[in-house]
Amino acid sequence: MNNQNCGGSQADNSVVIESEIHHPESLVESIVRGVSICTNTPQAELTPLYEYVDPEPLAAVLEHARQHDSDVTFEFKYEGCRITLSQENDLRVRHL
Repeated sequence: MNNQNCGGSQADNSVVIESEIHHPESLVESIVRGVSICTNTPQAELTPLYEYVDPEPLAAVLEHARQHDSDVTFEFKYEGCRITLSQENDLRVRHL
């Protein structure tokens, strides 16, 4: 995870992580690391991501969208956080 920004929103005191994913294979690591930071929970104590969403097809669709210059955004909940991913390698983790 790179370009990490973690701070509280003034409106709701939620914690937000904004990042760029630079390697497709680091998608899972980036999401889990962001949730760990936002929830102050060790990564090993988090439920495996694949119990919420299958990361392989997710990464494949994001890569396809990048190759074809398409706008795609995925959003889902994981461990009390809202995860938002885009084809531009942007990752946003917001603690709910």
